[in-house]
Amino acid sequence: EGLFRVFEQPEFRDAKRMRVLLQAFDEKYDFLKILMKDLEEQGLHVHIGSENDANELREVSVIVKDSYVGETPIGGVALVGPTRMKYSKNVSVVDYVSSCVAEALGRF
Repeated sequence: EGLFRVFEQPEFRDAKRMRVLLQAFDEKYDFLKILMKDLEEQGLHVHIGSENDANELREVSVIVKDSYVGETPIGGVALVGPTRMKYSKNVSVVDYVSSCVAEALGRF
């Protein structure tokens, strides 16, 4: 959600850059690869620019937090944004949303 906000960022006003990023969102493979790798170790993970394995994601940062119900992984929450993002704020948001998802699903 919130993909339209990406266009508000100066880094993504370049059509070529946006095409590459939108293709990554459309195909989802690169994002799923990050999520699956991060599930190997519980916690919050921050991937900044060139730390991303996928070339399509080298110009963005990805913050990922896995969600668990008990010991069972149920997925994760991810935020994608420019490498100049406010990390402390966004890390807190991702952590909070992930906890809320786990808590809500744990009630069922």
